[in-house]
Amino acid sequence: MKEFHSLLIETGLFEGLTAAEVEQVVQSADYIQLPTNWKIINQGEIGTEFFLVVTGSLQVFTTKPDGTEIALARLGRGNYVGEQALIPGRAKVRNASVRTAEPSSLLRIDRKYFEQALARDAQLVRRLELLGEKQVSDNLIKQSALFQTFQLGDASEWRREVYFSSQDVIFSEYQ
Repeated sequence: MKEFHSLLIETGLFEGLTAAEVEQVVQSADYIQLPTNWKIINQGEIGTEFFLVVTGSLQVFTTKPDGTEIALARLGRGNYVGEQALIPGRAKVRNASVRTAEPSSLLRIDRKYFEQALARDAQLVRRLELLGEKQVSDNLIKQSALFQTFQLGDASEWRREVYFSSQDVIFSEYQ
């Protein structure tokens, strides 16, 4: 249990909780061991918990309408998944599927403990919102037929976000 306590603290998600509250999260978490290729999150379902990787690894993926899968991320020890569907004020729907990439052990943590941590730490909410926005942007690039034709490497090296006011001309046709 001491290992789980340290792992929870290392995620940064529970920094705002007291040691006793973190211990309560550890005590209430389900420790699960799963074989390879076990699906823990289904895209489109309502989120009620999130998962923390203790051992092994997870594959995050999405499925195109034609059934083709697109790998979005691989997560190892200390990474968490499923938190975006638990952020208050957001759609509670899972935006990707997740399965074990190898035999893995996870902590399954109920929404109420996550919400307790969010209520104590307003900066955590904003950090998770920014993380979610980055994930959406990265995933759109991975899913885009246009961007798949280029071999661009890490998107953070070549892309940037630009903001325009409603009167700005972005493109114009010269004759």
